[in-house]
Amino acid sequence: MTYHFDPQAVQLRAAPSNPILPIQLISGDDLATLLLYSGTTSAFRTWCTDLGITPVPGRRDIYDPVLVRQRLDEAQRLNTPANLDQPTSLVEQRRQRRGE
Repeated sequence: MTYHFDPQAVQLRAAPSNPILPIQLISGDDLATLLLYSGTTSAFRTWCTDLGITPVPGRRDIYDPVLVRQRLDEAQRLNTPANLDQPTSLVEQRRQRRGE
């Protein structure tokens, strides 16, 4: 069974009657591609382990994008105590990641 992630095809909308958004997960192959690896190689798995990126419990090759983003922010030191005091916009977070 393969999972295909297409960011353009995903539209999250919370209806007033259903405020819970669907859970989105990403396959290891798609995550590796997004992170510019050729696939789920041993180098990709080692890199994920070093950063603390783990698959969803009970699912061998399925990852939570929220956890991945959190671990990448921690690796780039974007979650320092000074940064946690003030909420930052998504644009500001992207600028911090890019070093702008």
